[in-house]
Amino acid sequence: MKKSIGDFRATAVCATLFLGTLLLFSGALRNNFLDCDDPDYVTQNLHVQSGLEWETVHWAFVSEAAGNWHPLTWLSHAADWQLFGGNPFGHHATNILLHALNAALAFLVIRKFTGAWRTSALCAALFAWHPLRVESVAWVAERKDLLCGLFFFLTLLSYAFYVEKRTAQNNRAWLFYILTFLCFACGLMSKPMLVTLPFLLLLLDYWPLKRFDAGVFQPLVQEKIPFFILSVASCAITFLAQKNGGAVVENISFPSRFINAAVSILEYLWKFIWPFDLSMVYPLPRSQPIALAVSAILLVSIFTTLALAQRHRRPWLLVGWLWFIGMLVPTLGLVQVGLQAMADRYTYLPILGLQLALLWTLREAALFWKTRRLALAVAVLVLTANGARTWNQIRFWRDSKTLYEHALAVTKENYLAESDLGTTLFNERDFAAAEAHFRRATEWKPDFATAHFKLALTLEELNRPADALTAYQQFLKLRPRDLLANYNAGVLLLNENQPAQAAARFRAALEARNDYAAALVGLALAKIKLDETSGAIDSLQRALRLEPGFPGAADTLARLKQR
Repeated sequence: MKKSIGDFRATAVCATLFLGTLLLFSGALRNNFLDCDDPDYVTQNLHVQSGLEWETVHWAFVSEAAGNWHPLTWLSHAADWQLFGGNPFGHHATNILLHALNAALAFLVIRKFTGAWRTSALCAALFAWHPLRVESVAWVAERKDLLCGLFFFLTLLSYAFYVEKRTAQNNRAWLFYILTFLCFACGLMSKPMLVTLPFLLLLLDYWPLKRFDAGVFQPLVQEKIPFFILSVASCAITFLAQKNGGAVVENISFPSRFINAAVSILEYLWKFIWPFDLSMVYPLPRSQPIALAVSAILLVSIFTTLALAQRHRRPWLLVGWLWFIGMLVPTLGLVQVGLQAMADRYTYLPILGLQLALLWTLREAALFWKTRRLALAVAVLVLTANGARTWNQIRFWRDSKTLYEHALAVTKENYLAESDLGTTLFNERDFAAAEAHFRRATEWKPDFATAHFKLALTLEELNRPADALTAYQQFLKLRPRDLLANYNAGVLLLNENQPAQAAARFRAALEARNDYAAALVGLALAKIKLDETSGAIDSLQRALRLEPGFPGAADTLARLKQR
């Protein structure tokens, strides 16, 4: 009888979480694609748009596109394109369905580990309905968060069954071990965020599984060795993919990165408690105030020390805090990827650890003071408030312009949002407005190379070649070997009748890529103006060997030979 009541409760909670999440995030179904990452992942990705063909599957497993190796994410987007084409409704619907499924799984996993169904239900609901989840769900390109989350919960669930079977000395325990490993591998192939999961499994062995009670530690570590090997491999692949994609930022000192990591942890804590002024992008500041840096490092150290001190009496504090910190490590910028200081989406799985530490402490207090009714009322109030904030936050994701304008409204000197908004306006051919935003981005961050490049493109569209050339020169001071900037600057210099300078730029472009036919043709035209006929002929012949049909090259070569 008790088992049937428990099954009914579990079903009811899962249904409430699933349907409540679908309803709460249904506003995202009206949203469009964004011009940040969505083109790379969906709207301009020809491989994804080929659907689930063998060539797409092969590409997904060998590609380092978008600076990541996540084949299952690519296949997910390809499946969506095959089903829905370019209609954003279907792509958003898949994201929402995955998040709703994760909400139900979060409850099942936490209840399986702790046995506390009420607190587990509250923990899952807070996870699913918190405004910090909006970025992962309302942004099509962040499908990787949701897929990674799905396999994360399946990994933990299968691990709980494995421990249960092994404790009971069931001969089929190894089947669940293999299933745990496979789910972990699938999670890494969705997003490498799970690289610290083997450490989390050890934490869960400590509490609530209490496998350390027998005084056994070394076998538990040995049990995780295959998982650690997979994590190391994933770290190596991800680092190479991001480095090859130019996403790794190497000009920021480690002390600066460490300070930003500590400050980001406090920012995440605050945004969990007070989820207002959420932005798509939080740019790296030029520097952190010394007082803030010292306070952040001190507070993180104090929280860690307190959790350690309570490890026997309240082990969930240590497990939850280290879960939170540990799963954030890959995104804290200790290896800086991109120019963001932090991102709401990075909290998708780490936040569960923080919730575990907080809610189980409050649960202990409610049981001690026998205030269950008050606790229930507070829980309903908190979930309602978070749901309202989530519903409101989804509105800002309806299109790129609205999203970036909101980011600028709730942050200060956000050069990333300025540049992104400029890109949106550029795509809408509002070049005058785009120029203003790119200039503001370069004013706030003079070494922001991307904004200089986009400003140059905008000034070309505005038919201001001299200003465009100045912008290219600023960009090339930061990235002197860039292919397109050197080529574009060469074309402008050629049109401004500066053939010697143009030739230098075309040669620089060829140093970046020696088979770039357009640069060879440009170099030939510069040599013609410099009366270097033989050199021009040689450049044109090389260009035609690379691209026999290059427009105008053959005719120009024929005229030169007739001289």
